[in-house]
Parts: sequence; C-alpha cells; structure tokens
Amino acid sequence: MILPENFREKWDVNKDGPLITFPEKELINKNFSAEVKRFLSIGGLPETPPLYLEFT
Repeated sequence: MILPENFREKWDVNKDGPLITFPEKELINKNFSAEVKRFLSIGGLPETPPLYLEFT
C-alpha cells in the first residue's frame, strides 16, 4: 500500500483537485484499522472523487 506521505506528494491538486484530511481524534472510535486511520489523517481523500476509485 502506498504511504500517505507519498500519496500526497504524487497528488496533482491542479489536475485532480484538493485532498481532504480527517483529524485523528475524529477517527479514534471508528471501526477502521490503524493503517486506514493514519492514511485518512495524513494522506486524505479527494474532495471530489471520480465515479469510482481504484486502489492498486
């Protein structure tokens, strides 16, 4: 899996739009793995994702 820091570095904001991150304390009680929580708080998700996301 790509590291969240690398994901942010490779993300083209001009082409793909901004990323939204989530504060760690908002994710504490969520049923996600520690790895997913870290990714969401550091890497984030696209503000306006395409119709589908592909994770390879």
